[in-house]
Amino acid sequence: MKRACRPLTAWRPLAALAVLAALAAAPVPADGQPCSPSSCPRVSFGEAPRSYPAGDGPSAAAAADLDEDGRGDLVVAANAGLVLLRGAAGGYGPPGIQTLGAIPRAVATADFNFDGHADVVVALGTPGGVQVFLGDGTGNLAPGPVVPAGSGLAAVLVGDFDGNGAPDVAAASEGTNHVLVLLGDGAGSLGAPVATSVGSGPRALAAGHLDATPGLDLAVACAGGNEVRVLLGSGAGAFAAGAVLPVGASPWGVAAGDVDGNGTVDLVTGDRGVDPDYRVSVFKGNGNGTFASRVSYPVDPLPTGVALVPVDDSGRPDIVVATASLHTVNVLLDDGAGGFLPASRHAVRTRPQAVVPVDVDLDGRLDLAVPCKGSDAVAARIREVASRQGIPVSEQGPLATSLYQRVKIGVEIPETLFEETAALLAGSCSHRGERS
Repeated sequence: MKRACRPLTAWRPLAALAVLAALAAAPVPADGQPCSPSSCPRVSFGEAPRSYPAGDGPSAAAAADLDEDGRGDLVVAANAGLVLLRGAAGGYGPPGIQTLGAIPRAVATADFNFDGHADVVVALGTPGGVQVFLGDGTGNLAPGPVVPAGSGLAAVLVGDFDGNGAPDVAAASEGTNHVLVLLGDGAGSLGAPVATSVGSGPRALAAGHLDATPGLDLAVACAGGNEVRVLLGSGAGAFAAGAVLPVGASPWGVAAGDVDGNGTVDLVTGDRGVDPDYRVSVFKGNGNGTFASRVSYPVDPLPTGVALVPVDDSGRPDIVVATASLHTVNVLLDDGAGGFLPASRHAVRTRPQAVVPVDVDLDGRLDLAVPCKGSDAVAARIREVASRQGIPVSEQGPLATSLYQRVKIGVEIPETLFEETAALLAGSCSHRGERS
């Protein structure tokens, strides 16, 4: 009597950092010429993302050459602490974990003490605090004191907010609905936080020159208020309330850049929205702190982090957004006329949280590093049970996600998924063999 082969697809893989390696794009149309989906350059990535262990629950990442070997390293904020992934040939080496007194939720890099070595700053969620780690150029990070700041810090970025040339820090405090600015002294220390009130639930920050004054300005994605708040910098470290931009429901990410090439800074947000309306919003800047009306584009459900990255050969910034529901990264290429083409979908690991541009393989093209906050325990349990029962396990992320989203238990698989599912079954049975 033959026993049927029972393949199992693990659709929730281990928490990891996924890397999409960029490949060459098609030729670019002449400058200034709008294009269509058929004539525009198309970006492509490797067949599957390369995945690297990054501790439990990685939520944010930043890139810098911390060991000064010529390859970019990644420092990841995870539940276990700071995770350092050193650049290696074509990817990253095994993780090194530095435990902290609290869980970090955001991370950024800069040279805080002007010694020529990259340093790291982290935003600690609860209790709120900001901490600088000084690098020595070999990959070691010496922890500095925790500066108490706000509550439930969700984002951190670095900029020169007082114009003295030293890196300063801004952090978003969800628990107090403030943006906190900590001025750097150029010797590795940060001053006491100065709070500016913003809307409800600030989750993400972006910096840029949003008006005509020399001071660096901030854009704050306020998920609770369904808006972006603009804070106009004085150039001396203080901020004044600026424009309030209504967006789709719950903006979880914001990025600043010149998307239409007119010399002014624009804003892009990733809006979690209301099912099934998930979008990115674009606000084109007027150069005086005000913005044109919102233009939005559909993306996969539950967008999280968003970035502006020139992923094709046009040199213009494209929109890249991580989406947590379908475990994808969406890329919206610019169309050469100030707009964007429909999103292309690229599968990554479970629950991507952010997008970090970095040239992983040193080929001159920006790749995408994506911290994916998957469930270690669930994935490990799936594999454990499968191993005990002699059930082959196959990771087929895009297929498994489609089956999970579209097929209920006891319902026939859609015809469009027949071929992929049959190949999975055939491969599993061939690997295991049929027993009589």
